[in-house]
Amino acid sequence: MGVTDLQCARILSTNNDINDKSLHFIKQSILSGIITTTIATHPTLSNAIEFVPPSPSFSYTYKDAVEVMQTQRLAVDNILNVIEEGEIDEAGFKVMQLRAQTRTAGKIILDTFQENMSSLKNSSSGDSSITLLRFLSLQKKFGVLIDLCDECEDTLQMALKGKSGVTAAVQLKALKVVDDIKSSYDEFLGQLTSFEESTVVKR
Repeated sequence: MGVTDLQCARILSTNNDINDKSLHFIKQSILSGIITTTIATHPTLSNAIEFVPPSPSFSYTYKDAVEVMQTQRLAVDNILNVIEEGEIDEAGFKVMQLRAQTRTAGKIILDTFQENMSSLKNSSSGDSSITLLRFLSLQKKFGVLIDLCDECEDTLQMALKGKSGVTAAVQLKALKVVDDIKSSYDEFLGQLTSFEESTVVKR
């Protein structure tokens, strides 16, 4: 069922600071199936953005989660372009999606590895110890990635609420954080590939 301007207006009726451009972007996101949620207040919009399967065939498997992470890595490049163009509203919304998708997909990946490692729990071999250390390193990189997503979201939310000063300063700060997200994503995916090669993964 389609979402009309009136329906979007009702969803955002408690927000006086939402402009037409924000309304249009949120409407388009709902129409494209990116989110299905009731948005109550703009300052806490991020709390309403939840993970939505990218396709009907998504089954929450390791393979599905890796595909989501790879797709979100490409989304980071798009976010950089959006910020460079000064589209802070759109960038803020895209970062909320990025955070939700990354958090859920990453958790599926880490949980899968943890389950596979349970068979090595009682092993005293050097291989099991090395595997554990590599898993902890991957877990740490994921934590850094999520922290950066949170930081970027906070930066853009402050800008939308007019607490960060001039737009140019916000753009520079946001670009720096998103660039860090890009590097963090590459590190995580790179180590993930390496970990896959040495660990049996139930896909």
